[in-house]
Amino acid sequence: MEFSEKDKITRTSSYKWPLATMAIAMVVYLLNFNYFAAWWIVLICVNLCASLLYIKVLFKSIVFWVTHAKTCRRPYFPLGINVATSLLICILPSSNFSKHYHGYTIDLSEYQKGCNCRLYLETYMVFGGGAWGGDEDSRYLKDSVSFRKYLGTFDEEEGMIITRCNGDKITVEQLERTELPAPADTSRSKISGDTVGHIIKGFKIKARAIYSLRRLKTDLEFE
Repeated sequence: MEFSEKDKITRTSSYKWPLATMAIAMVVYLLNFNYFAAWWIVLICVNLCASLLYIKVLFKSIVFWVTHAKTCRRPYFPLGINVATSLLICILPSSNFSKHYHGYTIDLSEYQKGCNCRLYLETYMVFGGGAWGGDEDSRYLKDSVSFRKYLGTFDEEEGMIITRCNGDKITVEQLERTELPAPADTSRSKISGDTVGHIIKGFKIKARAIYSLRRLKTDLEFE
């Protein structure tokens, strides 16, 4: 078959299948972003099927380019669509930023005694382990008016994120469980009150970030 114009390429299955896989990839991404936390077992199967289809179509696009390099005007078009699909999926935000499953919101003044900054900690479930393991949560710091700051993601069984305020200074520490057992009374408020930037029994500091409350309110970012 001879190909000389772009519009003839668009009528072939080698061009239509990459477009179809791009559409399927977007649908799967939306499903993952909104429902992976609770339906991850089902969606893993869906992701596997979509990945196998993508690999098959990618291979066919490469073959099309090679076999029609001299007879087709732009034989790389199908492969270009496959590459664009991969890049699009890579730059889209991960499911860690999904706010579909709200867990709880607490007042930081209740979370930490002596804090009167009127800030709130918002927690969302991004992966529900159920009987197979612990849940994975993402946490945000917000004032409901000026900003919402993404603080990180943690496994409820393996760690936590604690936040302390001291005037304009907001300190956020991500803790992970060590081999030592955690003390029996390590509730969120207890740990937040007892931890002052040091390793505590049963946990170690994995990461620490310090923010300016004034800067957060000025930047007006809602993550």
